[in-house]
Amino acid sequence: MFGQALALGKSAKVYAEGMPGTCATVSSGRYVVKHNPWAYYRSERSSCARYDVPAGELGDDAAHGRLPNAGMVIPDLCDDAHDCGLSVADHWLRTQIEAVMSGPDWRAGHLAVVVTADEDDHGQDNLVLTTVAHPSVHGAVVTTPLTHYSLARPYSEILAADPLGEAAAAPSMATAFGLDVSGR
Repeated sequence: MFGQALALGKSAKVYAEGMPGTCATVSSGRYVVKHNPWAYYRSERSSCARYDVPAGELGDDAAHGRLPNAGMVIPDLCDDAHDCGLSVADHWLRTQIEAVMSGPDWRAGHLAVVVTADEDDHGQDNLVLTTVAHPSVHGAVVTTPLTHYSLARPYSEILAADPLGEAAAAPSMATAFGLDVSGR
């Protein structure tokens, strides 16, 4: 979806915490490449090397209204609550969300923030919490089963492109949460 955005003349960026450089394809310290999807697309390696960056760039991009059309923020193993407590992950997440929501892109209503996990604790039939924040969304509770493809689909919808792969048949997370992505 990041390559799709760039091919359409849109912007794309991945912000990966703890990544030792751009588009790191090897895990290092608390950075794990398996959480960074762009690093797996060899055909997009040059774009990845330019736009798959350490997470430290997020605050500056948010503050200056430079958030991408297709973006993702990836915490390290501590801040995703894998290796550290929930209070640590909560503090990190709050800091990132506050930076994004204080920027002009958020205030103009140009972006939605989606927070989701990549797995459950194996005790809830693979149910993972997913939260969507947008100025137009208030108290929406979605009971429609959604998948990671349902998360991938709105990227294409926002870009006004055909959904990629299995996302084409997945229910749209944007539709489920009542987000209007037409004409963006």
